[in-house]
Amino acid sequence: TLIGIYVGVIPVYLGLFWYPALVQLGRRWMTFLLALTAGLLVFLGLDTLAEAIEQSAVIPGPFQGIGLIGIGTVGTFFLLDAISR
Repeated sequence: TLIGIYVGVIPVYLGLFWYPALVQLGRRWMTFLLALTAGLLVFLGLDTLAEAIEQSAVIPGPFQGIGLIGIGTVGTFFLLDAISR
């Protein structure tokens, strides 16, 4: 339960503290912050993919590490798409 609080509840409340400041920002600064956030997410995704490819080299042959990465990536995309509808 503590990890749920650390990962879920605390970041949400920290984000709520920023809300009054975000309301005061102009459109240009909000666009900058959203672009920064999107860039950070792209970086994290590419870094995760690089780590997965690196780790796939040590996975035994029958498991087909690159195939697992592909299945996981496509499966995650479809899962997020299904949840968002």
